[in-house]
Amino acid sequence: MKYFTKLPIVLLIVVAFAGCEKQEYFKSESEVKKELAYSWKQVLMSRDTTKFPNYMMWTFKDDKLTIVTKRSSDNAPLDTINGNYSVRTTMTKVYITTSNFPDDGNTYWLNAEWNVVFLDSKGLVVASEDPHAGGINEREFTRMD
Repeated sequence: MKYFTKLPIVLLIVVAFAGCEKQEYFKSESEVKKELAYSWKQVLMSRDTTKFPNYMMWTFKDDKLTIVTKRSSDNAPLDTINGNYSVRTTMTKVYITTSNFPDDGNTYWLNAEWNVVFLDSKGLVVASEDPHAGGINEREFTRMD
């Protein structure tokens, strides 16, 4: 009978940990920086280059973030901007703060705190609140090795 009273508790714990499988739980800042230390190509929602004429490449190195805007049709670089990034972790979340980018109409939104939605050896998904216009900026990337 004791077995049956402990069974629901054990099942609850197993289900809770199974639900944590792809979350960013218990990651250290150094571990996240190590996972980020690559170039990341933005994933576009269409292959139609008229709908999405440009994409971004984010490169994390040391505490620097280099963003290169490229043309979708031929991958030609159009613009390069440099800024900084830092990583902050809590027990259940990972944040990347990007700063020192130009505060103009095209790039102001890069100076933000990004919530890391997903990060592994193949992909990165980040989201932040737009500091001027409101709403959410979300970017999805694939890692370039």
